[in-house]
Amino acid sequence: MTIEFPQMREEVLEALEVLADPELQNEHWLTPRYPMDCPDFDWVVRALYDTPALPSPGLVVGTFLYADEEEPLLALDVVLDPMIAQLQDVPDAEYLAHPDWPEVVRLAGLAAAVLRERDAAEASPPGPVGAAPYADPHG
Repeated sequence: MTIEFPQMREEVLEALEVLADPELQNEHWLTPRYPMDCPDFDWVVRALYDTPALPSPGLVVGTFLYADEEEPLLALDVVLDPMIAQLQDVPDAEYLAHPDWPEVVRLAGLAAAVLRERDAAEASPPGPVGAAPYADPHG
């Protein structure tokens, strides 16, 4: 299957990677600098929910996600969506202090890993079964 919108996929992957990086969050979200040199939490939420990688990744399978990527995104949404509904427009520090935040970080990391693994597999398709590596007969 070919992805129709690879740029959207890259944006979702970047959002997941930012969400999975607590060091980056502590450094950039708790003590923001201007100009921002890192996407903020609002950008991450928009990248995931406006696409809609969340809450409905099944709707975008084939456009910028593969079917096997739906499950880890749904697992992330189960934790993140209620948190957003509860906290809404509070400062980023309150999200990071929420007791479920470590689970958001963990699930975002798992989802990002699934997307990265798929991208790596798509970038380097396997050779024929049993094929020997190429050897240059001249050298």
